[in-house]
Amino acid sequence: MLIFNWPKTKLANLGVNMQSACALAISAIMLILPSAPFAGDVLIDNETCLECHEDPAVAMRHTVHQLTPPDGSGGAIAIGCVSCHAGADAHLDDPDVSTIENPANLSMEAEATVCAACHLNDHQVSMVETNPHELAGLNCSACHAIHAAGEQPRRSSETCLTCHDDQKGEFALSSNHRVLEGVVECIDCHDIAQKLQVPFGDILTRRCFSCHGELEGPYPFEHQATNAYSVEGGGCLECHRPHGSIFDRLLREPGTQLCRQCHAAPIHQTAHNGLFANENCLNCHADIHGSFDDEHYFPPGVPPATCSQSGCHPLGGN
Repeated sequence: MLIFNWPKTKLANLGVNMQSACALAISAIMLILPSAPFAGDVLIDNETCLECHEDPAVAMRHTVHQLTPPDGSGGAIAIGCVSCHAGADAHLDDPDVSTIENPANLSMEAEATVCAACHLNDHQVSMVETNPHELAGLNCSACHAIHAAGEQPRRSSETCLTCHDDQKGEFALSSNHRVLEGVVECIDCHDIAQKLQVPFGDILTRRCFSCHGELEGPYPFEHQATNAYSVEGGGCLECHRPHGSIFDRLLREPGTQLCRQCHAAPIHQTAHNGLFANENCLNCHADIHGSFDDEHYFPPGVPPATCSQSGCHPLGGN
């Protein structure tokens, strides 16, 4: 653990930045920790702690952090108060809050080291490497309530929205992803558990298609605005606001106005004396995500050559 106390200059000389150093330290923990802490010591410490601190133990019942039962059962790893809280000996001599270590008050790197004694996974590693929560200085306890976990189960989105006020407001708009109602969770779209944090825009289209698979394609006639892998970027966010919008279907602008951000469409301003200049584009170009039949995204039954079945020109009409 001394790696956290090394001067940054020494780390720099080794070609290692602080985030990488933290990740290396967490990875090294598994090499020095025993696979199963000695249950006897943990049980004795638990009994001593519970003389004053019974409420946290009750709250953690039936969670992954439930204390090892007095009979010593409970799996390969014994879980005790001292597993997370250092300084028990000093705390017994002086039972003050200042004499016991509270992981929630530690830095992100220090608390991540405590948690890594049991939780060494991709999420744990990413928190000290690339996770945006780490860059914001948030430690594990900022999102994970250990002692209160058993009191009232919380949806993950409730935790997220305690900090993300702007997004909470967007979910209240007339067109929204139904996060506030509990139909959708933030982690359905935002994968915070992955080790390598891929820029969200690069994976957005694939994430959207996990629910909207009927729009995935591939299509013989692609609408390039939906192509998240083009040089310009693109993808669903080109047209849709992911959290909420005042316009239908999470659109960034009303339908026709949105289309004209890219398509000036002069033919619609001149043909038929400009009759279709203000027409909703989707009245004709209905297959806007992509088409199997037509390069102009006309659905079957609305051929652009005749427009005979568009609803404006009946068969045999003028």
